[in-house]
Amino acid sequence: MQSVPLDILYSSSFDFTRASGFAAALVAVCRGSPSGFLHWMGVLCSSWVTTSRGSTGRSMINPAGCQGLPSVDASNLMAWRVALLCLATSALGGVWVIEQPGSSILIESDPMQMVCGLLQVFKCRFWMWHYQSRTAKPTVLWSPSSAIRTFWRGRLNLAEVRAEKQARNPQNRQAPTRKYKDAGGRQRFQGTSELKGTGKYTFKFGAKIAEEMKTLISRAPRPVFQDADLAEATDIWANWSWDDSSWSSAEMLDVVKYLYGSKDLRIPAKWRPLLPETL
Repeated sequence: MQSVPLDILYSSSFDFTRASGFAAALVAVCRGSPSGFLHWMGVLCSSWVTTSRGSTGRSMINPAGCQGLPSVDASNLMAWRVALLCLATSALGGVWVIEQPGSSILIESDPMQMVCGLLQVFKCRFWMWHYQSRTAKPTVLWSPSSAIRTFWRGRLNLAEVRAEKQARNPQNRQAPTRKYKDAGGRQRFQGTSELKGTGKYTFKFGAKIAEEMKTLISRAPRPVFQDADLAEATDIWANWSWDDSSWSSAEMLDVVKYLYGSKDLRIPAKWRPLLPETL
């Protein structure tokens, strides 16, 4: 098994909102095996979950939130680029899985709804507790592979949680969130210093991903190409209509400029007439 780990914890250059991070992810997808590959994305969730609704302004009817706030705009940009990675993965014969906390509304964002309009996307909710997490942590997966249902391990047994909670938290770390009531008596949530740590996968969950990899790939639809679709890529590029601005929010021009700035960029001869020398 070969893997390409890209994580913002390794380096900020792997941040999808940066040209370097998105370019690295896209190159990894393009190098996926033609026979099928798995693209697992644990997308940064802080802007999409219940805990941050008060500061982001996101909701089911306004998933884009308070646009103009730097943190909200950055997460919206990330959503657009994640959507492009999903489409690229499916087009190249791979299968993608997006993992998020149970309260995330990332899937309701405009770019992810565009993906859902083009592909059949399955959803699986489960409890990370069943994979040795120290908290219950409701979790959701989205994927074009129906095999994500294998991550469901049944209902949460509260008696079991109470019995094992201390054993799984020998250091007595505080809960990742706390509830409180505001001046108007409404219940609110606030993250604690332990919240960020819940984003780390347990060994058992990582092993489950590896175990199900082949099944996830086998149960995803493969792209079907008609004879008319087998035209040369250069011809498709030359005849493409570039008037559609639906994806302008992905800010791909920044990524292209980044790639053009690479000293190691080698544009194949047949593509040179189609691409500008400078931007």
